[in-house]
Amino acid sequence: MFHNFGAVFQFTLKNQLTKSLKVFVILIALLLLLAPGVIMGFVTGVFQIGEEDDEKQIVFTVDTIYTVDSYQPE
Repeated sequence: MFHNFGAVFQFTLKNQLTKSLKVFVILIALLLLLAPGVIMGFVTGVFQIGEEDDEKQIVFTVDTIYTVDSYQPE
C-alpha cells in the first residue's frame, strides 16, 4: 500500500511549495531564532532605546542575607 509513498510525497511537496512560501518559512524561522537574542540584548542593556542622558539606572541593595545550615550532627 505504501510502496512508493516517500517518492510520491516528495514529488507532491516539491510541486505544491511555491517560491514565496519557501521564503516565508525561512523568514519565520530566522525571526524565531533571532528574537530571543534581541530580547535578551534589550534586557541586559546591550541594545538601548533613547539617549544615554535620559537613562535611569535601577540599583538593588541587599540589607540582610539569611543562610540555612542543613547539616545536623547526630
